[in-house]
Amino acid sequence: MRPKSSSSRGTKAFLVERYVPGITRAQLTAVERRLRRAVRDLAGAGAPIRLVSSAFVPAEEVVLSVFEASAEETVIEANARSGARVDRVQPAELSSDED
Repeated sequence: MRPKSSSSRGTKAFLVERYVPGITRAQLTAVERRLRRAVRDLAGAGAPIRLVSSAFVPAEEVVLSVFEASAEETVIEANARSGARVDRVQPAELSSDED
């Protein structure tokens, strides 16, 4: 696999880290639902953004979400609209199956 830092749409990958002590599965599901809705709303308004994937690490009380977006500010806006906390946003490189 080869790292991929951007897509053909001019987007870059960003990793969002959220520390979520004591979150329940139901609360996590609700946050993810609101986050996906915020991403759809922003994308519908023309902002290049996509939520690629999220992972919950219960032992660390951390949620990691990968986004593709044109700018870090767009990722932060999606999280703000959904009410999801953001502890850290970092540019990331996604792996690709392409040879």
